[in-house]
Amino acid sequence: MHGTVRELSAHGFTAKDIAAFTGAELSEEEFKQSFSQAFDRGAIQANLDVAKALYEMATSGKCAAATTFWLRCRAGWTVQTKNEFGDEDVEMVFGPYPETED
Repeated sequence: MHGTVRELSAHGFTAKDIAAFTGAELSEEEFKQSFSQAFDRGAIQANLDVAKALYEMATSGKCAAATTFWLRCRAGWTVQTKNEFGDEDVEMVFGPYPETED
């Protein structure tokens, strides 16, 4: 039953719903305590699965949005604007955050 709890929690089901699905004869709190490790691992597994998929998309060269998202969230990149010649000529630069003096 731990595998079922882990899988259902990974997909976002609540302890109350999982207890009802499995037919557990425990209160919601007792159910959470009895299967706390399965709940924790389910959430971690779900995040791992999504991270793997995002990484594959970001590194495939086929999904610019995933690559941009990864670089912004994981590598600290940002979009910077350079406006050297007035409002009509704006250059967008994508790269790491600029170094700042403390």
